[in-house]
Amino acid sequence: MKRTLRGFTVIEMLVVISIIGILATASFVSYNLVQANVRDSERSSRVKVIAEALEKYYDKNGEYPSCSAMAQPANTVVISTLPGVDPNVLAVPTASNGTNSILASCADLSVGVDAFAYIGTGSNCSTTACLQYTIKYREEGSGNPITLPSRRVALAAVTVAAPSAPAMTVVLNSPNVLATITPAVSCGSGSTAYYAIDSRTNDGAWTGFSNWSSTVLTSSTTAVIGVKYGYRAEAKCLLSNNSYSAVALGVEATPYIHPISAPTPPTVSATTNYGLTTFSWTAVTCSAGGTTAKYQYRYVVDYSGGYTSNWYTTTGLSAVYNTYEEGWQYGIEVQASCVSTSAASAWTASATTNYIHAVAGPGTITFGITRAAANIAYFWFTTSCTGNASLYARDDIFLTTPYGGLPYNWTGYAGAGWYADVHGGAWVDNTFTNYAYSYHTQTTITPTAIPTGMPWTTAIEARCQNPTTGRMSASTGRLQSGSLIMP
Repeated sequence: MKRTLRGFTVIEMLVVISIIGILATASFVSYNLVQANVRDSERSSRVKVIAEALEKYYDKNGEYPSCSAMAQPANTVVISTLPGVDPNVLAVPTASNGTNSILASCADLSVGVDAFAYIGTGSNCSTTACLQYTIKYREEGSGNPITLPSRRVALAAVTVAAPSAPAMTVVLNSPNVLATITPAVSCGSGSTAYYAIDSRTNDGAWTGFSNWSSTVLTSSTTAVIGVKYGYRAEAKCLLSNNSYSAVALGVEATPYIHPISAPTPPTVSATTNYGLTTFSWTAVTCSAGGTTAKYQYRYVVDYSGGYTSNWYTTTGLSAVYNTYEEGWQYGIEVQASCVSTSAASAWTASATTNYIHAVAGPGTITFGITRAAANIAYFWFTTSCTGNASLYARDDIFLTTPYGGLPYNWTGYAGAGWYADVHGGAWVDNTFTNYAYSYHTQTTITPTAIPTGMPWTTAIEARCQNPTTGRMSASTGRLQSGSLIMP
């Protein structure tokens, strides 16, 4: 038998496709409705958070914020008006995080606009304060507006006279810094004074005023070495929750700075290299946290009349000074202090050290004789002193061969200079004379002409000396020339 296979008819196919379309449409509508309900739940939660913050604002201020304050950027609102609220709470679910979805100017909701409406009442509600409010949003699922009213109604404000600006005293009540409002301010009949205190350290940013209190406030904090404590107060007179004076802001009280103890003085040393001396000092220890060491130093030199420089301040541990002049004493005084941003300890006593630049002895000595006239012999020697030192010397003359009654010894020539009593003996005249140009001469005059070829000998003792300080080199000792032949 032959069997015939048959498929779906066109009508059957259309019926199946229609059923699938109906089911898909129903699923899509159902999904969108679920999503809308989730967003409506978020709107409700966020509005409740806003409402709670508004009631806290009322508790502190006796009124609700203005519409202008509520419509500021989200970060501004949560800092200035609703502190502690997450800024994302101010955005409807369809808006970006950080957006403030509260309408400006106390505007009501419009159809098709997804936003929060903050609608307040009161003559100055738009810009100053509201007596009460209503928060509204529109449900996405039903399209119905949802309203959340304020819990309280502020009374209309009554003008209250402001008090005088409050003053404060800041003292150490060891171990604490104690700031007190004193004296109390005066308010008119029926009104009560309220106070708030603000503080800062080291002239930094103010931390923000405390909550208002009808008690004359004090503030106490543990004193920290080197910290500067500043305080100020404000006051107002309160007649009712919504009737209070303007705020009177006091000036900053005289700050208190917790003192820093001076460190132990440093130890100073000197190292010299080619006329430059490095004066170094040890680092001092500043034990208080937040304090560091600084130093001041000055030079002291025994120039003619003396010289003391100005104080120089540094955080370093050394100073280099030119000490090339011979015979001077170069000294340094160093003091230390511990400092913070706002305070400094007393300077320590001066730590000192000195360096004396030794005077070098005379250079190579050369002897000579010159005829000044027939009967005048001119004896000389040359040498040199370095730097600012001058030559000081004494001499003696010896006639090697007796001539014309002149004695054959080292004596008898007092007119010729400084002499010794016997050959190589002590100097009779123990005085050194300054020859600033490093050239020393003496003259011997005889009754008759001095023959050419007559032998003479001279002896000298020399040293170099700073003419101001008197510091001198070692002496050459007695030095004797060889035979000097009269020309």
